[in-house]
Amino acid sequence: LSLSTGDFSALESLFELSAARCLEDQVAISLPSLRAGTLTPRMLSLMAKLRRTGATVAPEAGSARLRAVINKGITEEDILAHAARLFESGWQSIKLYFMMGLPTETDEDLEAIADLAVKVLQCAPRGMKRLGVTVSVSTFVPKPHTPFQWEAQIGRDETLRRLDVIKARLAPFKKISIKWHEPRMSWLEGVFSRGDRALAPVVERAYELGALFASWVDMLDLAPWEQAFEDRGVDPHPYLEARPLDAPLPWDHLASGVSKTFLLRERERALEGKATPDCRYGACTRCGACSEMCGEPEIHVPGVKPRVNLPEPEWVASLRENAPEVELNAPPKAREELTRRDGHYRVWFEKTGPAAYLSQLELANVLERALRRSGLKPSFSAGFHPMPLISFGWALPVGVESREEWFGLFLREAASLEAIGSRLDSALPEGLHVTRVEGLGPGKKIPQPVSEEFLLTYLLPGDEAARRVAQWREFMASETFPWFSVTKRGARTMDIRPLVISVAERSPAELAITFCWRDNRYASPLKLAAAVNEGISLKDFTLTKLRQIFE
Repeated sequence: LSLSTGDFSALESLFELSAARCLEDQVAISLPSLRAGTLTPRMLSLMAKLRRTGATVAPEAGSARLRAVINKGITEEDILAHAARLFESGWQSIKLYFMMGLPTETDEDLEAIADLAVKVLQCAPRGMKRLGVTVSVSTFVPKPHTPFQWEAQIGRDETLRRLDVIKARLAPFKKISIKWHEPRMSWLEGVFSRGDRALAPVVERAYELGALFASWVDMLDLAPWEQAFEDRGVDPHPYLEARPLDAPLPWDHLASGVSKTFLLRERERALEGKATPDCRYGACTRCGACSEMCGEPEIHVPGVKPRVNLPEPEWVASLRENAPEVELNAPPKAREELTRRDGHYRVWFEKTGPAAYLSQLELANVLERALRRSGLKPSFSAGFHPMPLISFGWALPVGVESREEWFGLFLREAASLEAIGSRLDSALPEGLHVTRVEGLGPGKKIPQPVSEEFLLTYLLPGDEAARRVAQWREFMASETFPWFSVTKRGARTMDIRPLVISVAERSPAELAITFCWRDNRYASPLKLAAAVNEGISLKDFTLTKLRQIFE
């Protein structure tokens, strides 16, 4: 749902109506990180009956002082009470979202992040086997049209130092893990967040230098960006510095509805730690957005005024002491036949065009939704978190097309192979096309292919393409080819020469490459191609899977 879901005054009633239908077909409801207290006991009870997703709480700052600066409006007691309700409702892991580098932040505020995480951990009842608290930290990036649009952003070295402060404080607690937004990525975001037209040539030049997929940590490389800044004569560092309050800003000609006068006033209140209440339930804050209510001499958005469904949010009333219990309809029980397996199939399909940029996880979500639209009824697993019984072959790298992919599927109501193929194909988005469907035995395990054939096509001038093809000839002539890679499991060096069975030259710029995956020795074909053609850019070639080979 939306990022501001918790601001909806009738959220509990809406949630109950939605949950009743979702429970029938095991559709999960995932809420964004909400302010503490927004999830009422009734909502938690309903969520516990659905396919349970993760629970995220967003204190954003560890200390009460800094939460006042950012106008968060919640206390430590609110956060701990919210965590306790989550644990009591069956959640065993909680994610806490924080920002570092906020205006006026000190090391004491950073230590308060770790201290708050420990207190949340202590809210869990004893004996919880899979108990875990995850602290997720992002670098604060000032944004235009906000009270902090004039503030400085901390640099990469300072980001790492502040991370070390938090990690050192959390080191003794094994059930608390910490994750953080890549500092290099935050640095790049900060430059463009408050950028101007001078950055447009930089973006173009960075693309020419091969800066693709910069929002993916494993693909992020600052070298082409730094070169692009140098080539276009742009110094990126001033974009991260504080801006004078009276200086013109690159976005001043854009009207968001909120006046600059209001933003300056809010900045001053923030630095003084003064809270600004929600104007929907209180007095007008004279922000300039509502022309019918505000007297500020600014450009207003015509006809805009606050509107709420209820005079008070339902979550406020439900959490008030001695609040009367609201009688809500009991949700239906999940149907037991959801786990029935009446048919087992393998669906073959093509993954081309825009669908090539779906990750394996995104593909699984797309297929689940397509199955629901098609009217086919997948079987679900039993247990704590029921999931559709869908299995896949080797994961296809993002950006690689395939003429022959498959997934295994159990249905709780059998259907003909033709009906499955036609109904599912009509429900799939562009780039996904069902080619055929096979029936399988009820308990048959689907084998993985022992090898796969890919077509590598170079998008390079003749001489450069010939040089890249020659590198493959040298590779095939070698007995070994050590390859160093870094994965989630750490760094390793492996010999990738046995992973390539054959390379056939179809044309001066096309190679048919057959990879060997015996004994589960699988590696990304995209990374293998980049290892042989060292230094090549992803925009210099395409890779397409042609067929899968089974024993």
